[in-house]
Amino acid sequence: MFYDRLPEDLNIIDELNVYYGLAIRRNLQSAEEMKKAIRTTFLHKIFTGKNPQHRNCPSRADSWYL
Repeated sequence: MFYDRLPEDLNIIDELNVYYGLAIRRNLQSAEEMKKAIRTTFLHKIFTGKNPQHRNCPSRADSWYL
């Protein structure tokens, strides 16, 4: 059930909601770019020190990935 989740879980869900929303709104012109941005977000969020997943993250100064 939803109310059994830990606060950390809710924080991650909230973050993904924001980031996926940004990926969608910033890529309305291209479904392929939207898909890539969503996949990049997912890979970024499953990062671990032993298994970094930043190869698709943009390196722009205004990027939320940094």
